[in-house]
Amino acid sequence: MRKQKIMKATVTAALVLALSGCQGNDANVDNTVNGVQESKNEVQNTDSSLNESESKVVSDEEKNTQVEEPLDKITWKRTADNWVSNGTTTVEEEIYDDDGNKTEYSRYTLAAGSSDKQLIEHYTYKYNDAGNVTEEWIDFAEGAERDYYEYYEYDEAGNLISDRSVDEKGIYAGEWRYTYNSDNEQIGKIYTDGDGNVKQEETKTILEDGSYIIEKSNEAGLSSHREYDAEGKIQREETYNAATGMLTNLITYNKDGRTARNEYYNSDTGIIESLDNWEYDEYGYGTRELIESYIDGNLVSQDIKSYEYVRDAEGNVLVRDDYYEYVYYEYDYDYSGDSVIATMVGEERDDRVLECRYEMAYDEKGNKISEKTYYYDGSEAFLSEAVTYKYDNDGNKIEEIHTDSDGNVIQGNRDTYDGEGREVERAHYSVDNGDWCIEYKKIFDGDNMIRSTNYSEDGEISSEIVCVYKFGNIVSETYYGNGGETAGEISRQIIYEYR
Repeated sequence: MRKQKIMKATVTAALVLALSGCQGNDANVDNTVNGVQESKNEVQNTDSSLNESESKVVSDEEKNTQVEEPLDKITWKRTADNWVSNGTTTVEEEIYDDDGNKTEYSRYTLAAGSSDKQLIEHYTYKYNDAGNVTEEWIDFAEGAERDYYEYYEYDEAGNLISDRSVDEKGIYAGEWRYTYNSDNEQIGKIYTDGDGNVKQEETKTILEDGSYIIEKSNEAGLSSHREYDAEGKIQREETYNAATGMLTNLITYNKDGRTARNEYYNSDTGIIESLDNWEYDEYGYGTRELIESYIDGNLVSQDIKSYEYVRDAEGNVLVRDDYYEYVYYEYDYDYSGDSVIATMVGEERDDRVLECRYEMAYDEKGNKISEKTYYYDGSEAFLSEAVTYKYDNDGNKIEEIHTDSDGNVIQGNRDTYDGEGREVERAHYSVDNGDWCIEYKKIFDGDNMIRSTNYSEDGEISSEIVCVYKFGNIVSETYYGNGGETAGEISRQIIYEYR
């Protein structure tokens, strides 16, 4: 049973708009909500199909208009997805109270031509004065998962200390309990099932220098051990087979948080099977990668990749050479005793060879303007691909063109920006058409994106998003399929209401 945790559900501009693809006014949308009359919900829920554009699409007169009073509190949100293939619409509704707490969430389907809701799941929430959810009731469709309650408890500082599950028949199903130190940092959590058996546990040990260790275990034993520095960068990670207690994976990191060594072990025997080892230069670029393979703990092969760089005075890479070498170790095995004895009798080695070279160039501002890739056959280099870049006066990349060894364009993008530095148009090079094609366009009204249109290579609209605002707050997002708004084929619509 999957649980949905909501500690304090608020709808902010970042959340709402990141999910939807529209950009809004953070100052106005970062507010939460008031309850909604049931009659209002019923009116919205009687839609039989999102293809009935007259009941779904906000009229032109309503688009992006000002209102007499600011719309600063969202009260209701409805998301509807229209799946034309099976004729059903999936709808999500959210209702909020005056404090911005989500009080209800519903997900259901509507068959074409019907207003009869087919429930998938319904959540209701209660809160304390601090805005923390204290009760959560989850109601699933009949015949699906069993309905249940979640009860939450907090300490005086507002930290969650208990999350308890009880099913619809009042049977205790399990509980998470949390512990904190004097700085209100969570240092432990433990989950017990309905019979009181410990199923999962996590502890956090904070050391004097601010570094810390996190260990996780399940009912079988320790499953992981992780060490972090005072800045929260992971330094060491151990993973165990909790049933056998054997180490299965060990990863160590350098001071910058990059992987330095990765070792894998047999989960039953604890014998090493492979390892990867990385080295870096002062710029954080990889200089060497060593990959070793083992059989019964015996080293049988090494793959070695090394990278060399030439930089300009500013540290930009002008040339990168990639080298490769391989070593294979041969053994004789003695199977006569109780254990197999392996004796190394020789090795085969492929000499270090230059495989690939990258050459880069930069303009006076440090922008990369070209990159060429060469592959080597012995000492002879063959051009594989060349890339050129162009920028506007503000440093925005406006063109990127890839050509093959014969100079033919194989890929390319051209971008256009408005006075605010926002990308408003992209064209890409079509190999099939042998020409540039508009890929998408965006239109903004002030800070808000009001239209985003995608095009096929034949110049037809393939999809479109239209966003409507009132007093800077988004009130609807409508997603159209082929032909865009003109064709009126709606695939998704999100509606917001405010007070």
